[in-house]
Amino acid sequence: DITGANAVVQLSAVNITCRWVQFIVSGSGTVRISGSDAASNRGLPVAAGAGMFLPVQTADGLSTSPYSLGGLYAYVPVGATLSVGYEQFG
Repeated sequence: DITGANAVVQLSAVNITCRWVQFIVSGSGTVRISGSDAASNRGLPVAAGAGMFLPVQTADGLSTSPYSLGGLYAYVPVGATLSVGYEQFG
């Protein structure tokens, strides 16, 4: 869980490659999910009480994984808590 501090946070300091990633926001406020350019006015908005899911990627029936937690950032406002779930690839 990431507690809001009106700041942009990198989801992982190390490269964790994932099959899928899920975000759930609790509390109040709107979290913004993006790359390193995340900000209070930039990124995909996820309101409190809602979530966002980056689905499993497949190619020719084989699982591939384009998601790296180290490449995902979130702006989390005060009052919001961002919960992140994922399945590590490999």
